[in-house]
Amino acid sequence: MNLTASQIWLIAFGAVYVATTSFWARQCALREGAARRYLSATGELPAWIVALALAALSLSTWVTLGLPDEIARVGLPGAALALSTIVMALVGVLTFKRQWQVGRRFGARSQAQLLAFYYRSRGFAWLSTGVGVLFAVAFTAVQLGVLGRLMAELSGGGIAAEPATWLIALMTFSYVIVGGLYAAGALGALQCVLLAVGVVGLTLAATYLSGGFATLNVAMNKLALVPANAHLFRISGVVRFVSGADDVTGWTSALVLSTGFALAGIQASPMATQLLLAARDDRGIAAGQTWVLAGFFGGLCAFGLALIGAWGLVATSNFAVGDLLLKFGGSSPWFVAAIYIGLVAAFQALAATSAVTAAHALVRDIFVPDFMPDLDPPTVTLLGRVCVGVLTLASVLLATRAPAAAVSLGALALPFAAQLFPPLLGLCWLRWISPPAALVGAITGVATVALTDNFGIALMNFVGLHLPWGRWPWTIHSAGWGLAANAAAALVIAAITQSRRANQRSDVLRSFFANVASTRAVQRGLKSTAWAATLAWLFLGTGPGLLFGNFAFGDSGGAFSAWLLGVPPLWGWCLLAWGLGVILVWFIAYKLELATPSSVEIDPAEKGPAARLKTVGLRIDHVQALLWALSGAGALITGLAWIFGH
Repeated sequence: MNLTASQIWLIAFGAVYVATTSFWARQCALREGAARRYLSATGELPAWIVALALAALSLSTWVTLGLPDEIARVGLPGAALALSTIVMALVGVLTFKRQWQVGRRFGARSQAQLLAFYYRSRGFAWLSTGVGVLFAVAFTAVQLGVLGRLMAELSGGGIAAEPATWLIALMTFSYVIVGGLYAAGALGALQCVLLAVGVVGLTLAATYLSGGFATLNVAMNKLALVPANAHLFRISGVVRFVSGADDVTGWTSALVLSTGFALAGIQASPMATQLLLAARDDRGIAAGQTWVLAGFFGGLCAFGLALIGAWGLVATSNFAVGDLLLKFGGSSPWFVAAIYIGLVAAFQALAATSAVTAAHALVRDIFVPDFMPDLDPPTVTLLGRVCVGVLTLASVLLATRAPAAAVSLGALALPFAAQLFPPLLGLCWLRWISPPAALVGAITGVATVALTDNFGIALMNFVGLHLPWGRWPWTIHSAGWGLAANAAAALVIAAITQSRRANQRSDVLRSFFANVASTRAVQRGLKSTAWAATLAWLFLGTGPGLLFGNFAFGDSGGAFSAWLLGVPPLWGWCLLAWGLGVILVWFIAYKLELATPSSVEIDPAEKGPAARLKTVGLRIDHVQALLWALSGAGALITGLAWIFGH
């Protein structure tokens, strides 16, 4: 069998990459005590490595491949989604520092332990674990399937899509099973660099194929002059009162804002907390969120990925990145192979971390404390490795055998993770959120997300309940509906339960944060300015103010000379919003000192949540609560089906 140039370069670059990941995974596994800490690397990773790994985790191939395709499909309104990097960074600077401080002080190793410790509720351990498993199986399965099909196309059919999918999964499994979370985090820094190189290469390739940046914008102007294409270059309104977003053409500002909240859910996910707690100190949070995520990668998304999508829009491409690589397949196979390995690295930054995080949650946060509290550490590590293998196998099988189910389930991962943001805010800042309010709010948000997305709607149809709405009613993403229901439920339950069930640990954390805070009077005086600026940016950058982008820099449907910046007015508005967003994140992170390093040394407490969880054991009231919850859910579904069903 004669190999083509594309196949040879793919094999060569792939072999070098696998050798590199395997070598470093082995080095990570040889460190002292590595076997005992396979599932958690608490306090072991350098801060700069965690900063890069978190950036790669936040973007991965979900954004790298999805954003250009969205722009090629719906036009320049999709470019506003690039501003989600600013929303992600805002979530990070608001919660990361205090999460790390609480984890260091009280010995938490995971998000499940943090939330269960603060709210005194094992429900959060189960909820966080469920979200982690959804990421490890369904969310990675979607990206795995796309990369497998792309490898098949780039190899000219020499490697079929299904074997390619298995090969990519094996590449990931080979180093995760050896090095655990430490290897996933350490290699995440390398994968972040490869992701950046890949996006820059794709941007240059799109510019070259377009005949230059100016030529690309002239071509877009020709499209904009056609009245039927107006929706490709304009935000179509604030909100549309329709049964589902699929019923209308064009994007509204409400859809952009709520989708941004969904994408920012990765910052509230169990994987982000797991990586964060693995840092030796908190010195990398401010720089990582401000300059790496919001600044560098935000610029790559707002300009680079948007440019790739614009090329796809002009070229009428259904798969912008894939078609772009195929254009270079014959002339520069080495370039195509290098870019593809960068995309695989971006995927692995997410897949590796999510697999180990989910395994940690299943074994250390659920199985050990609730079923076998006295399990010895070597057996715990063995079970963790088994879970990593099972989760990887489930992801591959879902990607290859049930791709439609993978898409429906995978679409829930980010909105579900976003529902953990209010409980994290309660942990870090909002002491009035009582334990029942946080848990009921999160569960209500998760249920609302499911019922406003394809999976939940299909499930309701299966049981005989035909909901009177479709996916994303009123052009609001399911994450937006979930957060609204989450906040409403939390407010109501908090008002009811404040006097009857106080959270004693809120006083402990209030005192702890007061002791480690370094905010001076001048910083406290800037708080109102910062929050007013944040609301203004959200309004103008991703909210209703996006409508100004339709005409602020010229007439989007006018001649090229009417485009004052030489680019579509909406794109220019997004680039301006990105620049202002970076300044905003810098101001909050550094001037308000919400993400700057702690000014005092934080000593671990004698007993933290990790120690307490090992002595819990299986309790009858946990089983009873689960049975009552399942019974209530069944009664609710039956009642809704009787009321609304046909």
